[in-house]
Order: sequence, then structure tokens, then C-alpha cells
Amino acid sequence: MQFDGGDLLDVLGVRVVEGRYFRPEEFMVIDPQTSRDTAPVVLVTQEFAKKMWPDAPSAVGKTLYLGNTPDSPALQVIGVVGRLQTPWAQVREAHTFSVVFPERLLQPYNYYVVRFKPGVGDAARQSVLDTLARNDPDRVTSKGLQSFAEMRASRYRGEHAVAGLLIAVTAFLLLVTASGIVGMVSLWVNLRRKQIGVRRALGATRVDIVRYFVTENLLITSLGVIAGVIAARLLNALLMRSMSLPQLPWEGLALGALALLALGLVSVMGPALRASRLSPALATRSV
Repeated sequence: MQFDGGDLLDVLGVRVVEGRYFRPEEFMVIDPQTSRDTAPVVLVTQEFAKKMWPDAPSAVGKTLYLGNTPDSPALQVIGVVGRLQTPWAQVREAHTFSVVFPERLLQPYNYYVVRFKPGVGDAARQSVLDTLARNDPDRVTSKGLQSFAEMRASRYRGEHAVAGLLIAVTAFLLLVTASGIVGMVSLWVNLRRKQIGVRRALGATRVDIVRYFVTENLLITSLGVIAGVIAARLLNALLMRSMSLPQLPWEGLALGALALLALGLVSVMGPALRASRLSPALATRSV
């Protein structure tokens, strides 16, 4: 829910993509302390319109109800705007579900959005604060003047920290996986020295030896990746039912599967190349 006093969308650079904008006579000045009035017309975002009326060709003319009681006011959708994030910046899809009211609320505090031309310096920022101070010398400014980039960084600092931690843990697990593959293939090479020597003596080339270990590792890795994808889908379905989490995109699963296959291929190349360099005489000298 957002409130537009007449210039909000223009300052934010948001455009009406369907329907129309508010007319001057539709804007209302409301004191929340003494009035429960609300404007009868609203704008909604494209994402909110698709969520509310997925099968409707247009959301213009639809009716929303502000509440779930019999006396809840009916609001008519007169227009649809482009992407507009909610003031609370949720981390799920609801962060794009905005409803804009043509209202100017009389409150003891206010937020001002100021749009600067590109390249302006700190002097322009300070002039805004000086102008507000002149208009109301008793004004108390709690956070000063913050850019959207600064507010976005502050809002998502926790999420970025969690994402960084998960990336670090994932990288560590991939490193452990690669080390395990190298160790496993190296063990296979040591256990099959005689077999490798016999194959070399019978005419197998170095490429044949490398292909043998790569193919064997690819089969094992593919089985593990398929089992992991199935387990991920089942776990995601469980979390979708119990915690309302979004569905994992197939593109992400496919990309992860290809990355793991590539990791297995790269990890096996070192031991496979060492196996291909074994001398037939050295490998079969105890036969």
C-alpha cells in the first residue's frame, strides 16, 4: 500500500502501462487520526494484477476490497503501473505487489522523495536539507538524506551476508567433492596398475586409458547427479507445502547438474593422465 500525493510516480520514474493516472479531483487529504476515509480509486502494479486476476485480459475496472468485513470499502482499479517495489521490500514475490492510493496523509512525520539530475554533488543534497529546515525550524531529521542505493544496501545487508555465507559453504563443499573424486580415481589407478599395464601392452593408447577412467567417472557422477536432482525436487515440493516456498526453477537445477558433471570431469583428468603415462613394463613387472 503506497500513497501518492500527486508527484510520487513521476519522481520515481514509474509509468502507467494500462488505464490512466489519477485526476486532480481524485486526490484526497486525510488525517488518519480523525478519519477512516479512503480514496475510491487505486493503481496496482503489473505483478499484483497478474496475481489477483491471472485469467483476465485487463485489471482496469476490477474491484478491490480494503478489508474482509461486510463494510469494507470497495476500490476501483483505474490503471496499472510498471514495476514498483513495496516500502517494506519483502524478499519474496510480494515485494512487487503494490497498491497506490491518491492520498496525502496528515501525519506527525513525513518522507520526502527528491529526484536529482545525474552527477549532482553533496551540495545539492545539503540544499534540500537546508530548505526543509527553513520551512520548519523545529523539524527533526532522523536519517538525513539517503539515496535509494544506500537504502537498498542497508535493507538487504542481512540477505547479502547469508547469500555470501551460502556461496562460501557451497564452494567449500565443491572443493571437498573434487578432492574426493581425485582421491577415489587415484586409488583406482593404484589398484589397477597391472590392468593398465596389460592394456597398454596389448596396444591401448594413452587416449584409451584416459577415456576409460573419464567414462567410468562420468557414469558414476551422472547417477549421483540424477539422484540429487530428484531429491532436490522432492524436498522443494515438501517445503512448498509446509513453508510456502517458491518452486525451484528447472533452469537452475539443469545448470547445477551441468556444473557438477563438469566438476567431475575436471577432477578425474589429473589421475587419468597419470594412469596413461604408466609404463607397461613397470605396471606389469610383478605379473
